Amino acid sequence: MSSSEPHSLPSTSNTTRTRQKVPLPSGFGLMHWSRQAMKMPTTTQNKTKQITNSEIVKHNTRSDAWVILRGYVYDITDFLLHHPGGVDILDEILGKDCTKLFDEYHAFVNSDFILEK
Repeated sequence: MSSSEPHSLPSTSNTTRTRQKVPLPSGFGLMHWSRQAMKMPTTTQNKTKQITNSEIVKHNTRSDAWVILRGYVYDITDFLLHHPGGVDILDEILGKDCTKLFDEYHAFVNSDFILEK
């Protein structure tokens, strides 16, 4: 195969999902979120507080959205409209552990920077 021929990498997933571009409202997107996040104060909350799964599952709506990512709980309510894939795709992970799905599509993303605020 020449270097100019297209090639594909083997999938690590049993399911096939496509990433579709979703139009976001004006003023929303990762660039806008990054600018906004830089202006937010760093949280000084105790980051080792234990939160039960029964508490996390209660926060499963677009107006109150929590997720677990790599063992940490994040309130992503304010981030939802900035997600490049749109809000609809996130509905299935609200109130749940999203680590596996996040790593499948966003292994290259610095989640700490995006979600720490």
